[in-house]
Amino acid sequence: MFFCKVFVVASLAVSLVSAQLRALQTDFLCRMQTTMCRAINAGQWSVIENMVGVPDPLSFVCCSVCESRLSPYGTRTLTACNNGCARDCTADTCVADTPEVQEESFKAVCASAQIACGKEVDRPAPTANENRRCVDVTMEKCMADFQANLGRCKTEAGNDFGRCTEARFEQAYSMVSNIPCSLFALGDPSEAALPAQCPASC
Repeated sequence: MFFCKVFVVASLAVSLVSAQLRALQTDFLCRMQTTMCRAINAGQWSVIENMVGVPDPLSFVCCSVCESRLSPYGTRTLTACNNGCARDCTADTCVADTPEVQEESFKAVCASAQIACGKEVDRPAPTANENRRCVDVTMEKCMADFQANLGRCKTEAGNDFGRCTEARFEQAYSMVSNIPCSLFALGDPSEAALPAQCPASC
């Protein structure tokens, strides 16, 4: 009977600790999501630069798409885009969606998702290319390509999701990949990015 009670107490303790760990994992990603979301809505692009690993990301966005892509995020973000965008480009001048471009983007997003979940990994430096301002691919295909590589990202992470559960890691990966797709995937300039819905609380 004694050992039975000890087992029950131990099981309850393990369950409690597991629940607390899950709560911490959820809170960590929620805080990160909230910070990112508020930064986007406030036009604070230094936070976005850190996340996507692209210095001055708005300089890669064609001015012709600021309204359709970034107006849903609020006036500050739209103003930041209009002030910092590339004025001498159009969606027609975007680089092709080559395997090399896809690979570079995948590595940056996969690393950023791991960092978002509390892992210490090196983010690959973006390839220097002064002419690269956008990619000739639709947002829909961009997101589909990233999702198709989700399993590969998990494998490259060693199935170690840091402070996140696997499900939360998948959410982090999707959230991070939405940023380059919204900013740089300009195959259809009229596509509108979804507004950032900030978590109410963590």
